[in-house]
Amino acid sequence: MCPYHQWTYDLTGKLIYAEHMGEDFDPSGRGLKRVHVESVAGLIFVCLAENPPQDFAQMREAMERYVGPHRLTDCKIAVQDEIVEAGNWKLVMENNRECYHCVSNHPELTISLYEYGFGYQPSPSNMEQVQAFRDLIGREHARWEAAGLQSGGSGITPLMSMSRSFHDLGEDRDVVFVHSARTPADIIFRRELGLLAGNQPGFRTAFVCEGRGGEAEWAAPTGYLDLQLLARIAPDFAEREVFCCGPAPYMAAVRALLTEGGFDMARHHEESFSFADLPGEPADEDSASAGVSACEAVGFSVEFSKSGHTVACAPGQKVLEAARVAGLRLPSSCAKGMCGTCKSRLVSGEVHMEHGGGIRQREIDQGYILPCCSTPLSDLVIER
Repeated sequence: MCPYHQWTYDLTGKLIYAEHMGEDFDPSGRGLKRVHVESVAGLIFVCLAENPPQDFAQMREAMERYVGPHRLTDCKIAVQDEIVEAGNWKLVMENNRECYHCVSNHPELTISLYEYGFGYQPSPSNMEQVQAFRDLIGREHARWEAAGLQSGGSGITPLMSMSRSFHDLGEDRDVVFVHSARTPADIIFRRELGLLAGNQPGFRTAFVCEGRGGEAEWAAPTGYLDLQLLARIAPDFAEREVFCCGPAPYMAAVRALLTEGGFDMARHHEESFSFADLPGEPADEDSASAGVSACEAVGFSVEFSKSGHTVACAPGQKVLEAARVAGLRLPSSCAKGMCGTCKSRLVSGEVHMEHGGGIRQREIDQGYILPCCSTPLSDLVIER
């Protein structure tokens, strides 16, 4: 039934009810038109043309491996939202479907291609760069085909992000996920890891807990991860790429046991949340004040208006680096001007900023900067 005019049809598309249409109204020619319909992993595609596309099978094959893992047929609506666009709906949809404007307006979508000197659309003039990029992706894909993910405590977070990406992209990679925790109850994402392992035959988990806690029937290893246990969990660990994140002592222990096992540390990757390896020592209040005075002759001062701190910035030094040296911890991630995490409003002063797509021109026009890639050209006041 059409909820707008209340016209009602049977399952063959025949019109069986139309109110207030008069006695001479003939419903026989008012039925629904037959259309071509295809379903791919829970998505329904409708073609209004007389003849459907002949290459739809290729599209199905390409899409199913990406969409299938999301199990759309089992999904339910959790939240429904409405977006009101001040424009013609046809133009809105057309703009949404093309990406000719992406390079200049959404650089974060194409930032991974910038380094190779071409934008969104490959062409004969940039095929050399395109091929170089494809070769790089091929090498990296082969290199990371077998991965070992090791995490301790809350260090599990970035490795979970990688694991979710493998799952969402339908990439059934050979992954061994090793996580250390105090007790089974302290294993973060325990249930989700179980689901990931259940959906991907190549994804295996191994938990190492210091003790059983309240789970007397816990059958997994207890104690601490060592070389012997790692070899039992992943006998081929020496052939894998290892990604590790966790507290500094945990990562140091992993480095030590991998070195002991003759692992090629060029294939060992870490993500650290510690600032211990940053240059310089945190300055106390007196030394920070002295640093500002000294900086007036050789550099500039940077005042963070919300926190009330002022730090010295040496000539050529980035704002984020100066803040870290002074012991201030500003929100940041990539430190290369790409992610936008450190984005802050410049209240006064002038900077030279060389970003990698993490900030848009309209944000720059509104007075925002990325401290990680901004060098002061004068004394600054930043809203942080």
